[in-house]
Amino acid sequence: MLDPKDSEWIISHSLMVIVEEARRRGVDYAPILEDCGLSEADCSRSDLKINAKSMFVIFERMAARLDDDAFVFDLFYNQPIGFASVLDYVFLCANKLEEGLQNLERFFHLRTNVINLTFRKTSADGIVELEVPHHFGPCAQFTFSSLAFWIGRISKAVELDPPPVRAQVACKPPRSSSPFLMKLGKKIEFNAQHTRIFIPVHCLAKNSAIADQNLYRIVEKTALAALNDDSLLTSQTHRIAAKISQGLRSGNCSIDYVSDALGLSPRSLQRQLEREGTNYRRILDEVRKSVAERYLVDTDLPVKDIAYLLGFSEISAFSRAVRNWFGHPPRNIRQGVLNGP
Repeated sequence: MLDPKDSEWIISHSLMVIVEEARRRGVDYAPILEDCGLSEADCSRSDLKINAKSMFVIFERMAARLDDDAFVFDLFYNQPIGFASVLDYVFLCANKLEEGLQNLERFFHLRTNVINLTFRKTSADGIVELEVPHHFGPCAQFTFSSLAFWIGRISKAVELDPPPVRAQVACKPPRSSSPFLMKLGKKIEFNAQHTRIFIPVHCLAKNSAIADQNLYRIVEKTALAALNDDSLLTSQTHRIAAKISQGLRSGNCSIDYVSDALGLSPRSLQRQLEREGTNYRRILDEVRKSVAERYLVDTDLPVKDIAYLLGFSEISAFSRAVRNWFGHPPRNIRQGVLNGP
């Protein structure tokens, strides 16, 4: 974990949902929570900021414990209105679907300060893109849950089930199936470069089925006030780790590249990291470790390609690094040894 403090967080709504599902299925989830420094009481608070890395780990381990890597799709697609608190209402109470989608981007950081959600419009589609920085490691289950949740919200807005959307997911497909996956069928493309939802442009002008201008004005005011909360800010360590993660994909993760991208000198960057109790080399190693795990677990990329993306000139050097990081070779990580019982 890059930062022992909860400076990179996700609001606990999602954790509450999967814990309740595990409880319903009679699964012992307490050891998973304990491993991540959480208690049963933490799962009853809807406003708690959960460390992002811990949240992703819990989702992955819950799926392994349930032996069902598709359970989150239907669980989150069917969540009742109000689940996402104020974000739900600035989306669903907006007059037009396009306005609601713009509000998702506008207010999304009320739910997390580490995941980015953007909306843009082309001549054919409105496109919602969800980006989880690679340096957090495997996050397929959380990605599946987020994708299903927002497709479910679009379904409620246009009153169509399933809604007229298609999607791409930057993860390999789950082994298990679910009614949600059968419902969407070939409209979901796995192993994509990005996680995106495509809404036909003619749908964007539709009135939301739950539009309520009086309620909208109230929740928008509440959301705008909440955006001024300093606790929404990310730490410098997280910003640097995110830039390193981006740099790895383009083949440049030097301190000069990262400091320039952040508008700092290399020396200023080092001093800021020293104040947070770390240094650039340590963050770089943690990022490479987490990105390696994500590629091995969440994708079907060949090991030689992963080694190349992480800057290793030989597969043998990459394999040694993986053994040093995890105590297992790449093959075992890919088989899920870290999420086993």
